[in-house]
Amino acid sequence: MLAIVLAAFGSSLAATGFMFIGIAGAIQGGNSTLTTFGWPLMIGGSIATVIGAVMYRSSEAKLAVQRSSIK
Repeated sequence: MLAIVLAAFGSSLAATGFMFIGIAGAIQGGNSTLTTFGWPLMIGGSIATVIGAVMYRSSEAKLAVQRSSIK
């Protein structure tokens, strides 16, 4: 369950960070506050997404092995 939450929440955070960086670049003269918030959100969300996806794939592989040993 944690893996699914990490993957979903992480990808949402990464998309939000990417949006903040885009908005900051579109504002004339730039907005350093949005850029400051955008980079950590994008990087942290990307890391959380990768960790969640790896955890999910690992748990699915273990489940497949258990199912095959039952048959």
